[in-house]
Amino acid sequence: MASPIADFLVTLGTPLINPVSRILQGKDGTQKWHCINSIVQRLPMDVLRGLEEDLRRLADHPSEDDRREEVDIEAREVLHRFEPDHGVKL
Repeated sequence: MASPIADFLVTLGTPLINPVSRILQGKDGTQKWHCINSIVQRLPMDVLRGLEEDLRRLADHPSEDDRREEVDIEAREVLHRFEPDHGVKL
């Protein structure tokens, strides 16, 4: 369950890109994991596009701390939303 502050942050739109990007570029794997799970996963695609580079870096080149916290796995999960057939069930 998301916190009320996460619920609010998700509504901010593109002004949220830079602050979230700073977290995703930081060194704290736990903080990145929580940010992805409580905020990033819920962002609309227009906002998510502004974080795509950070998410790809985390998915493809995670730090040891990121691996330990499974940030790379969470980033890959969010990146699936960029796939053309996302959400299409055959």
